[in-house]
Amino acid sequence: NAPAGWATRADTAVADAIDLAHAEHPDLDVVGTVVRGTVSDVLAERAKRAARLVIASHVVIGSALGVRLPCPVLVVHDARQWASLGTALPRSGPILVGVNGSLASHRALRMGFGEAAARQAPLEAVRVTSAATPLNERLDQAEQLGGDVDLWRAVFPGVRSDVQVVLGDPAAVLGKLSLGALITVIGAHGGDSVVGVRLGSVTQRVLLDAA
Repeated sequence: NAPAGWATRADTAVADAIDLAHAEHPDLDVVGTVVRGTVSDVLAERAKRAARLVIASHVVIGSALGVRLPCPVLVVHDARQWASLGTALPRSGPILVGVNGSLASHRALRMGFGEAAARQAPLEAVRVTSAATPLNERLDQAEQLGGDVDLWRAVFPGVRSDVQVVLGDPAAVLGKLSLGALITVIGAHGGDSVVGVRLGSVTQRVLLDAA
């Protein structure tokens, strides 16, 4: 059972969110709804009709991690610090994209270049590999990474981009690099399918640990 007064608090939270959105973007069409149900079930259902799902707390992140989602997910960490109109939103820093050559990481590159173009930001594509990886394989990975990025450079010629292969644990490396990034983009590899994707272990760890 829901705690007493939950409906009033939920209505107030939604109304406040709409007011904040209109104050920042007056011409934006914003609709707010209070929905009964579990977080995971509601997010999974709403994501079917969404171009992008935005979530903003570790409670919600934890509930969404195991859900098969058919759209990209934008996670806003430390969201409370950005909730005031008096707080300037981040405007600088690169778009960081984690790449491993999979179909999911190709999607991540496409989204990363799109975000970089829209925000006039540079893009950094990073492939993380084990220190035990033989040198010839690392060189092959670097060549593949460069080729993958070149495909999107041709589509977004105005985006300044860089590539690097880094040795280490993927989640740890991407989490550390994300500290200086405007947005971190990672493809979800867990349960990749036609109908949707379930977040993979690296994605989950970066979601929970990144700044």
